[in-house]
Amino acid sequence: MKSRKIINISTLSVLICILLLTIGFSAPNAVLELNGISATVLEYSDIRITDIRVSNRTNGATNTVVDFGIDEVVSDIVLPNANSTITYDITITNLGNVEMGIKTITGLPSNLEYVVTGYTMEAALCDDNNNSKCTLGSVTTIHLTIGYGENGYNGTTTNYNINLTLDFEEMLYTARIGSQYYLTIQDAIDAAPTDGTETTIVLLKNVYQRIKIWRGNNIVLDMPNLVLHNKEFTDNIGDPVVEIFGARDKAHSNNDTSTVGTAIFKMINGSIITDANQGAVNVELGGSFIMTGGSILASGNRQALYIKTGGTAEISGTSHLRATAEPVLTGNVNYRGTVHNVGGTLTITGGTIEAAGTNGIALTSESTTTIGTKDGTVGTTTPSFISKDTGVYIKTGTTFNFYDGVVKGITNAFNDESKISDIETGYDIAHSGETIENEEYHTAFLGETVTITFDPNGGTLSSSELTRQVATGSAIGPLPVPTYVGYDLVGWYDSNNQLVQPGTIIAAADILTARWKEATVATIVSTGESYSSLTAAINAAPANTKTTIQLLKNTSEKITIGSNKNIEFDFGSYTLNNTGNTDVITNNGTLSIISGTFKNTGTKSVIVNNKTMTMTGGTINTSSTSASAINNTSGATLEITGGTITATGARQAVYDTGGTVRISGTTVLSSTAKVESGKPRATVQSESASSNIYITGGTIISTATNGIAVTNKGTLTIGTEDGNISTTSPVIRGTGKGVYSTSTLYIYDGILQSITTPLDGTTTAIEANSTPASGTTTIGNQTYNTWYLQSTS
Repeated sequence: MKSRKIINISTLSVLICILLLTIGFSAPNAVLELNGISATVLEYSDIRITDIRVSNRTNGATNTVVDFGIDEVVSDIVLPNANSTITYDITITNLGNVEMGIKTITGLPSNLEYVVTGYTMEAALCDDNNNSKCTLGSVTTIHLTIGYGENGYNGTTTNYNINLTLDFEEMLYTARIGSQYYLTIQDAIDAAPTDGTETTIVLLKNVYQRIKIWRGNNIVLDMPNLVLHNKEFTDNIGDPVVEIFGARDKAHSNNDTSTVGTAIFKMINGSIITDANQGAVNVELGGSFIMTGGSILASGNRQALYIKTGGTAEISGTSHLRATAEPVLTGNVNYRGTVHNVGGTLTITGGTIEAAGTNGIALTSESTTTIGTKDGTVGTTTPSFISKDTGVYIKTGTTFNFYDGVVKGITNAFNDESKISDIETGYDIAHSGETIENEEYHTAFLGETVTITFDPNGGTLSSSELTRQVATGSAIGPLPVPTYVGYDLVGWYDSNNQLVQPGTIIAAADILTARWKEATVATIVSTGESYSSLTAAINAAPANTKTTIQLLKNTSEKITIGSNKNIEFDFGSYTLNNTGNTDVITNNGTLSIISGTFKNTGTKSVIVNNKTMTMTGGTINTSSTSASAINNTSGATLEITGGTITATGARQAVYDTGGTVRISGTTVLSSTAKVESGKPRATVQSESASSNIYITGGTIISTATNGIAVTNKGTLTIGTEDGNISTTSPVIRGTGKGVYSTSTLYIYDGILQSITTPLDGTTTAIEANSTPASGTTTIGNQTYNTWYLQSTS
């Protein structure tokens, strides 16, 4: 839609237009009056020139009149020679609520021409101070220079009366090829040749679109400081912003590997942004991606650039790629990067690649990657890679060449330098350190180096960390961390017995030796004495006296609490773990847990309670498929009033074989325990006639079977017999059954929930003056059947 031309403002137009703008407009098609001059203001698409001034004259050019209207520029100018020019700064204000642009500028004599700077013709007119503001209130200043065209000067000084018209047009179109306009970029791509002819598509405005480059396309997307973004898409959110297919044509949605052609996509300037669950740019079989500038930003959880088998990518110039992709850990290996090459060919000769959450580059599946140019010289500043994890991750089977650039990572620069196939002749991979935003980074580049050897002095260090090539005159960088059971590392010392730190400057080859001291793992609070193991602290605790022990670091031990010990664990944020096929804690005395994390990633229980145990806080976790988190044995007493117990394997959170279990307070217990061989497993389970289970508070959840299962004539009591009924606590929830009981069952409070059967069993007694009631509860998207008591009095 073109703006409506209403008036031609006189020589007072600068003042009048400014006054008009300051009045404000309240309704469409309002007619405003000022000194007898009226103007119809179209709120929907009203755009107008609001100021004009001459900013530059060259080679004798002069002007006598400068005036303007809503969409007109009027001036008398003199251009005395072929190189004379005059430049106007034209201020344009958008008073409507749609994006507008200038399609053409007409009215010049045939021998003159104009050049526009500060604005790209046919793009949206956006605010000078905010490129994303392109509608109501945006103010744009363009610079219009008028001079002679080629052979336009006839040798004499000529006076010209200039009357230009700016053809404003609503920016419905988002792309163009030459003079042909398209509503979407994809429309333009689909109109482009498929015979490999290079086609330039100009982006006209910031857009939310996704595009696909098909076999035979050779597309150059010119994005003059504009953005291609996918954030408004709510469907199919797994698709990247740009997909480049060499094995697909427009008529087919699936790859045809028997017909792999060429598909080329080159971006110029601008930005491609994604916050979805897929990468920003994907290139695959026969596809090629070329980036010489601009930026790709992935703020979701995937890559900025993903190169699949048979794809090719080239990154150079001032290109900037950044991702916040989260790590994908397989066997403690992070397989994701800002740029991820999975069997393709990648060349990076310039630009910056950043990773906020994962690797800068991840190279897997027999891919081929080259950084820099093999030309006999090295650059140590570009291309640049910086990662919160590993700068460049290289998997076995890939080819990686390193000729220029700098690689930085907090974990390491390269995960394995032995996998680098080739470097610039005459240089070594040099290492140094750098502090960035208070974090120490490993830095690697090509240069002159000296060898630093690390002697772990009885400790253990991986073979790849035993030596390091450090750039002469550079900081050594983050130091390796050896392990030595029973000892703590004091530090690394050079041949002159000087402590070496990450910022220590290295001038010559040296051997650094680790120094150790006996480890302090735990302390007894009452005495302040520290011990080299948790077991040593427990053994040092006095008999029959409550003793609080704190951890000073995470530890992996198998411990036993003797029958005459009364131990309280206050571990804070630290963890006691055991990965072996033994129980982590065997309690034969009195044990209290008030904080800390206790877990077993092996096959046995976290805690076997043979006597007395209380838990008021902390976390207990097991992933075992063959043992519960807590095993409460015959005659033992277990009381839980707070904290969290989670069983993520196939067994129970609490398993009782003839003791007493009391659960109350804010405790949360959950499990994924499964029914196996017909056994009715549950988050809390007992299988003994002498078992007594009391549940007066907390939440007990099973995501795979029953919340509670009590069999073989044990006793289960839910709630407190006090004449009052609570339907909010305790909460017992299962997917199979909320409560499964073949034993004595008392229910006085609480709510039982299950997808199928909330209560499978016969109640021995319920709260006086109450009756069972049922209903449904929606939790997430799942409907649970409920059982509870309601008063009859």
